[in-house]
Amino acid sequence: MSMNPSDIPVAHTLEWLATVLPESARKIIEVGCGRGELAAALAKRGILVTAIDSDAEAVAAARARGVQAIVTHFLDFDATPYPAMVFTRSLHHMGALAPIIDRARRLVSGGGVVLLEEFAHERIDAATAAWFYDERERLSFAGRIHDDEWLPGADPLERWQAHHAEHRVHEGEAMRSAVSKKFRVIGQESVPYLYRWFADRLPADATGVQEAKALFESERDGIAAGRLKPIGWRIVGKALVA
Repeated sequence: MSMNPSDIPVAHTLEWLATVLPESARKIIEVGCGRGELAAALAKRGILVTAIDSDAEAVAAARARGVQAIVTHFLDFDATPYPAMVFTRSLHHMGALAPIIDRARRLVSGGGVVLLEEFAHERIDAATAAWFYDERERLSFAGRIHDDEWLPGADPLERWQAHHAEHRVHEGEAMRSAVSKKFRVIGQESVPYLYRWFADRLPADATGVQEAKALFESERDGIAAGRLKPIGWRIVGKALVA
C-alpha cells in the first residue's frame, strides 16, 4: 500500500499513543478527528474510536474510511464515560477552555486519561519562524504547495504572531493550565510540529512523502542542534477517582 505525506505525522502520533495509552483503554474518544486517518489506524490496532468533528465534509471522509465519526461540536457531545480521550491538534482553536475541559472530565472515567497533541505557538522564535516560512516559500515556488498566505518581505516572526492573534489560538500554557485544573498532569513533552503543516498539503505522491520526511528530519535535527525551537507539545492528564 502506497504512503501519503500525511501518513508520516499520523505514524508519529501512533508511536506516542502506544506509549501513553493504558492497556485497558480499548475505547477512546478522538476530538477533532479530521478526515479520520488516525482513528482508522487505531481501529486496525483493535481500539474502538468514537471520532467527533464539527466539519461535516471531514466527517464524511472519516466515515468513508470506516470510522465511527459524528458531526458535532464538542460541548454538544455526551456519552457514557470512556477510559481515554485524545485531542488531536483541536483544542487550540476551540472556544473557552474551562467548559471544554470540564466536559472532558465528565466524559473520561475515573482513572482514565486525557491526551493532548498540540502546539504552543508562543514558544516560536525568529529563527524557527524564518525556517518555517522559508520552506513554505521554497515549496510554493516549486509548485509543490499552494500558499495563499505568502507575504513577500514580511518579517517571519511578526507574520506568525499576527496570524495566531487573528485566529485567537490558545497558547500552550493556557491549555496546560486548564487541563491541570481537572486532571493530574503525569506527562509532558516537546516535539517537532511544523513539518505537519507541510505533510497535510504536499501532493500525495512519492516525492511528497520524501519531502515530508526531509522536513521532519530538518526540523528534528534543527531542534537537537539548538537552531530551532520545538513548538509541538504533548500532555497526559489522569482523571482522579472521585
